Amino acid sequence: MNSKQNTRTPRSIEKREQEVRKENWTPPNLLPDPLPKDGWSFKWVRISTQGQDDPTNYSKKLREGWEAVPIEDAPEMAHLVLDPKPRFKGKVEVGGLLLCRMPENMAKQRNEHYRNQSAEAMRSVDNALMRESNPRMPINNPTGDFFNPPSNLSQDFEEYLFEDLEVDELFWQTNKPKEAQIPWRKTSLTEGMNLKTQKIYSFDRKTKVFQKI
Repeated sequence: MNSKQNTRTPRSIEKREQEVRKENWTPPNLLPDPLPKDGWSFKWVRISTQGQDDPTNYSKKLREGWEAVPIEDAPEMAHLVLDPKPRFKGKVEVGGLLLCRMPENMAKQRNEHYRNQSAEAMRSVDNALMRESNPRMPINNPTGDFFNPPSNLSQDFEEYLFEDLEVDELFWQTNKPKEAQIPWRKTSLTEGMNLKTQKIYSFDRKTKVFQKI
């Protein structure tokens, strides 16, 4: 009789371990975040789509205060496959996206601005719903009324992709007069809230949306 103990792992246990390993696997980030740096916030900004430049989105980010990050300020990103024909030489540019930064205190002020804008839109929606139920109710602030703005022409809007917007930013699904009356608020990377119905819907990141100029 063989007194040696069988040290082999049963196949059933090996299979369970393999299944656990598969369940714990997570896909790698296509665009890893740079190492945190005191006093700075970072963001990937879209500058082109399918080889076509997108100056509108990049211009908007510049006006907000974002600036391109020099490659020497983010050496940990040097392993990325950079664009062979970069639009911004010496910057971190991958697949039509440009790594940008903003002073942290400015980023906080920017986020607070969009939160206040969203709150104002919510109040405007509430007022509009009250006017629908009571037509005799006066409009308190027509210039800030998102349902009945003083000008509602297609040229008053700029086109973006849903992924270009920051969380809490307002947007509209159309730029056509009389169809752009309902504002939306981006609530996550893939969701937006209809401010009239208060319902949240999923959005493809490449969905075209509009913002008022």
